[in-house]
Parts: sequence; structure tokens; C-alpha cells
Amino acid sequence: MTLDQLQPGQRAIIVAYQAVDRGVRKKLLSIGLLPDSQIQYIRSAPLGDPMQIRSEGSNIAIQKSLAAMIEVKTL
Repeated sequence: MTLDQLQPGQRAIIVAYQAVDRGVRKKLLSIGLLPDSQIQYIRSAPLGDPMQIRSEGSNIAIQKSLAAMIEVKTL
């Protein structure tokens, strides 16, 4: 399952990144979306993009296309 497939309020753990280049991986790491991190999908913008997620107490907005590259395991 990928991050973009979660429902609002759902919690998950980041398992891996799918087909991301070095720059994207660096960006994900810099905003705190680390493998084994627990996240919660809060909500999406009115048109569905970007998505708001919470990770380690911080709220993060992430594009849905990028969220589709993050493999998660639901809790």
C-alpha cells in the first residue's frame, strides 16, 4: 500500500520508497519522512492535492504524486 491510498485519520509506518531518485529521497529524509517512521494522514486539500500528514509531531504537506512513491504498512 502507498501513502496516497490511506484514508483520513489512518495511521501507518513508512516501509520504503518506490522508484525515487536521489534528490527526491533527500527531500523526503529532510522533511522527516524516514523509513520506520509512524505517520497519520490528516486530510487533503479541496481538490485532493496536496495531502496533509503528521509525522513525529510535525504537520507536513506532500504532493499526492510523491505520496504514491512511499510504501506504508497500516497500523
